[in-house]
Parts: sequence; structure tokens; C-alpha cells
Amino acid sequence: MKELDDLPKSKICVLISGGLDSFVLLDWILARQHEVLPVYVSCGLNWEAEELRSVALILNVLKQPELHELAILDQPVADILSDHWSVTGDAVPSGEDKDEQTFLPGRNIMLLSKAAVFCSIKDIDTVAIGCLGNNPFPDASANFLTAFGALLAQGLGRSRPFTILEPFEAFKKAQVVRTGRHLPLNLSFSCLSPVENLHCGRCNKCAERQRAFHESAVPDLTNYQYAKSDAFEREKRLQS
Repeated sequence: MKELDDLPKSKICVLISGGLDSFVLLDWILARQHEVLPVYVSCGLNWEAEELRSVALILNVLKQPELHELAILDQPVADILSDHWSVTGDAVPSGEDKDEQTFLPGRNIMLLSKAAVFCSIKDIDTVAIGCLGNNPFPDASANFLTAFGALLAQGLGRSRPFTILEPFEAFKKAQVVRTGRHLPLNLSFSCLSPVENLHCGRCNKCAERQRAFHESAVPDLTNYQYAKSDAFEREKRLQS
């Protein structure tokens, strides 16, 4: 997979979710003077209203001539995931559950397929996604994304390659936080069960977020509806 620093200055599509990873990724790419088209793919999941609020705040913070207006693409999944916790908001994975339990079937396949068609129409050759090195899911591996990019280019009849970049593929979440410590990271949103527009403080993603700030030694200014997850607090006690 081509490294971002090796690419000539060009227009890059960045998949943005409003979370820590995509916030820092967007800033990181803009700092390398690429022209950026941010894309949010709406699937009808339980937390998307809060994500979109965060996306608007993030784009305002990073506003500059190289940053284009947000494009929102629809890729509804309720017809195939109607009873899934990601749609219903019921029984979401908690801070005590393993990351594997947050698996959303075909998540990157659907996001990237939609984005690739959009990029083809816009004559963009590269899409960047904020997958990290400890992502356990099969559609986030470097091998899959390289092969999938080639298949998308073939299926779209492109004469040029279509590249899917994972600039943070060797990062853990704490490294993302350290990389973006100059940013107002509290504006980002990464929660599976938001309560009154706030992070719940109890779900798997809130625990991951809290752990990342703790490990990075960067202050966590996030507002949580409830006390920090029991799993995270127990983990801290064991480390002390």
C-alpha cells in the first residue's frame, strides 16, 4: 500500500465519522498539504446524529482552503440489520466486552464501496480511512484493503489504480491521541449508546476512549453522562 508521504499533492477522499481516529487523520492529511474531500457515510445507526454534530464541529475547527465541504452519502443497513444493537440501541457492547463484540458485518465493505463510486464520479484516486493496527476485523486488514481497492478499480472500469490508505495502520488508540493532542479532541464522538448528546461512559467505545487518554497521558476533557466505565476503572486499579 502506498504511503501518504510518497503521494504527490492531490485530492484525497477521507472517510470521517466524527471519532478520534478520523479527526486526527483529517488534520494529519491536511498538514501534508493535500486537498481533502471529507465524506460521511450514513447507515442509519443508533449514534449517527451525535456523530454528525461532531463532524460539523471538527470541520469548522480544521476549516481551510484545502478542505472541501462535507459530502454525506446514504448507505442504509436497517433492512439487513434490523434487530442488531447498532440499529436498535439495545444491549450494546459494554466496557467489559471484548472489542470483537463490536463487529458490524461488512462495515468497511459497505463504506468503501459507496465511497469508491463517489470518488470515481469525482475523479479521485485515493480514499483514506482511520483503521488502527489493533483493529481485529477482517475487512480492516492491510491485505484486504489493498486487494479490495484493486477490485473496486476493476469493477468501476478505471484506467488508474484506486488506493485505500490506512495511514494509522500501525497505531494504537493512545498514539492517535498523542498525535492529535494539539486538537480539541473533546469535540470528537465515539460512543455506542449516547445519552442526551453525550458519551454514555459505559459502552465498549467509551472504555476504549478513556483508556487511550489515560495511556497517552493527555487530559480527557470528554463529557460523559455516567461515571467512567467500571471496566476501565478496574483496569487502572490493576495497573497501579
